[in-house]
Amino acid sequence: MQSLFLSKNKGTILMNNYKTVISDGFELNYCVKGTGKTILVIGSSVYYPRLFSDNLMRRFQFFFLDHRGFVRPSRSLEPEDYTLDKVLSDIEKAREALDLTDFIILGHSGHAFMALEYAKKYPDHVAKVVLLNSAPTNSSERQHQSSTFFHETASPERKEQFNKNIALLEYDIQKDPERRFVHMCVRMG
Repeated sequence: MQSLFLSKNKGTILMNNYKTVISDGFELNYCVKGTGKTILVIGSSVYYPRLFSDNLMRRFQFFFLDHRGFVRPSRSLEPEDYTLDKVLSDIEKAREALDLTDFIILGHSGHAFMALEYAKKYPDHVAKVVLLNSAPTNSSERQHQSSTFFHETASPERKEQFNKNIALLEYDIQKDPERRFVHMCVRMG
């Protein structure tokens, strides 16, 4: 069994190779990789570390932070528990616990919106913002355009694989509803 400890000054817990910041009852895992200028990556502490090259790890120190959509809640939740303001407060709580200043914040796709909004709300410690593969808006119209583009341009094999994955989404959510967001990310590829 892994030992757990609570750091007296930062409010973090070490478990396996991850540490956790607790915010509003959510245990937000993070891991640190690399050396150099600090980059806080919003999203998944499990998935995103696999995407950055060793060369980047030699030049930057990455803090890969889960947001509350990736963690199992410790209590019964309401829709207001998943507002953007709550996610931004979680990121700020993690920044404080990790004592990050003058850092780069990075977000990919939907997490890019979170990174940008965090930088707008808490600009004092953010040096730069990096947005990867993000749309100019997340409006219903833009989502419809993306869906139309996929259906018009994807190969038949890609569409077939997507349909197989999506067919399993409802079962995943019924089996483990607290991880709905994670299941959607996995099944949508």
